[in-house]
Amino acid sequence: MKQVLLKRLFKYILWFATVFIADRVTKFYALNMLTTKYDINPFLQFKLVFNRGVSWGMFHSEHTGFFTLLTLFIIAIIVLLFMYTVHKTCNSKNIYAECAVLAGAISNVIDRILYGGVIAFIHVHIG
Repeated sequence: MKQVLLKRLFKYILWFATVFIADRVTKFYALNMLTTKYDINPFLQFKLVFNRGVSWGMFHSEHTGFFTLLTLFIIAIIVLLFMYTVHKTCNSKNIYAECAVLAGAISNVIDRILYGGVIAFIHVHIG
């Protein structure tokens, strides 16, 4: 029983690390190589921006206090998701999706701390 749990945990940690490293590497390249915007087609472009809000730039603010409060709220959500993920693991449920979300969320918090916003570079748009 214990070996099965350890084997599953190892797979989850490996999956988490893979997603986390892939996210950090792509952001590193975007930060260091993407000096101008690149239009791929009328709907897709690569352009480096720092998102100080949440998904799709919602709640974006240049105000430091709001940014800090939003970041603390995001950290609280990450802690809750982690607790939920541990609970699911204890009940022998798969947690690959949760690990991927946690890896991306933690990487984004690192961006917020290091760069004052989340590194974003893929823009899909209409018009």
